[in-house]
Amino acid sequence: MPKIIKYEYNSSLAPHIAAFIEEKRALGFVYNNEAGILRRFDDYWKARGFDDRITQERLMEWCSKTDTEGSKSLSNRVVAISQFCKYLSSFGEDVHIPHLDIRIEKPVVHVLSAAEIKGLFDAIDSYRPVNRDPAYIRMAESYRVIFRLILCLGTRLNETRMIRIEDVDLEKASVRLLETKGQKQRVLCLNDDLKKLLSDHMSYLNTALCHQPKWLFPGYDPNQPVSKGTVDKRFRISWGLTSFAGKTEKDPTVHSLRWTFIMQRLLQWQKEGTDRNAMLPYLLKHLGHKTLDETYYYFKLIQEKAADAVANDKTVRYVMPEVGAR
Repeated sequence: MPKIIKYEYNSSLAPHIAAFIEEKRALGFVYNNEAGILRRFDDYWKARGFDDRITQERLMEWCSKTDTEGSKSLSNRVVAISQFCKYLSSFGEDVHIPHLDIRIEKPVVHVLSAAEIKGLFDAIDSYRPVNRDPAYIRMAESYRVIFRLILCLGTRLNETRMIRIEDVDLEKASVRLLETKGQKQRVLCLNDDLKKLLSDHMSYLNTALCHQPKWLFPGYDPNQPVSKGTVDKRFRISWGLTSFAGKTEKDPTVHSLRWTFIMQRLLQWQKEGTDRNAMLPYLLKHLGHKTLDETYYYFKLIQEKAADAVANDKTVRYVMPEVGAR
């Protein structure tokens, strides 16, 4: 569980803000980013000497875009206050609930083709650290596993790098994700290839570290999980070594592996004649989405990306070679 950040609020709205955040956290939300936005709103409110009446006029400046602000940042600010005002309204308070008529376009990431997947994993597997520090050698082996796991399960980078050894159940062929977006844990099944991949990786870690570590993907300090920045950097370097580097409309990122998993799953259902609408709720649960709208976003995109996506059975041969430690 991420560390809870607590702020002090000093405006006339301070008691209400504190109670609102407390309720959100009681429901299981971390609410750190929103609490930070509300602290800034509290400063804004106090600086203007407003009492506890929230009117449209008093919110106009807060809901206006600054010269250095992007649409995403503005949306985050307005949404946080809108939620707070809805909370107050639920108690019968006469408050203005701000709305933002702006569409934030989600970035379209690159979906890897079969040839790109092969080129990427050839680069990942051939990586040999120049610095022969045992920690770097160990992490090179972990890269081979973490990228395969993300591609084959469609997991997010943060929830994957935070997997603990105790979260892997080889007997039940499953892995538990705890550090997830929205803090909703879920359990994913492992096929035989992934089960062997993780079994061999854990055996390797036991040998390399002379003990069983806490984390499935330990960083340079084996007592800590590998950092997001470290994994992102290794992906960028590996992609840069492929023949496709600089030739795509958008450079892929680690998150592209998740997109590729989703595209392959949807294409597989299409190939099998499976009703994809009936399967989307199951895909939602697997991906850890909160609503079907998030999953439908991928569903819509497949119509544009279908020509570039590849069938799942072609990919497995590229990403699941012998996985034992060298």
